[in-house]
Amino acid sequence: MKRTALIATLILSLVAGAGTVFAWGGHGGHGPAMGGHGGPGAFLRGMMRVMHRLDLSDQQRDQIRGILQDARSQIQPHREALQAGREQMRALDPSSFDETAVRTIAQKQAKELEEIMVIGQKVRSQVWAVLTPEQREEAKQIRTEMEQRRERFRECMESSGGPGRGAGTSLAR
Repeated sequence: MKRTALIATLILSLVAGAGTVFAWGGHGGHGPAMGGHGGPGAFLRGMMRVMHRLDLSDQQRDQIRGILQDARSQIQPHREALQAGREQMRALDPSSFDETAVRTIAQKQAKELEEIMVIGQKVRSQVWAVLTPEQREEAKQIRTEMEQRRERFRECMESSGGPGRGAGTSLAR
């Protein structure tokens, strides 16, 4: 049960953090570090969804697509580095704990996430500059709706004991 709670907390933290930093939310992928729910790349997909709701001109749409394509190419090496870090962590010998190795990998992972977050905030600022004041207000409203949905999901997860598990279930079966 503790492991389930830890995993759910980590995933929800990533979702909430990415949503706050990027202010666009989004879904997709297969896990936080692979561009999944709230992970690197999710904000790009989320922005694409928001674009469709903002009644953008063709010129705005082209500008934003260019910004997002550039961001994808900037993020890709960081996503690959995160994947390599996960593989390094999985390759550690579970029969003996090597705190130095774990910390080294974790610090590298944190640096990669930091870079992705910086890119995301830069993209957010660039996209914001393309929007009209009315579109900015609509984007704020969409963000609020997404945050409310995320909070309802978080509450549901907490009351059910995690994804796909009823309250009181554990990992040990």
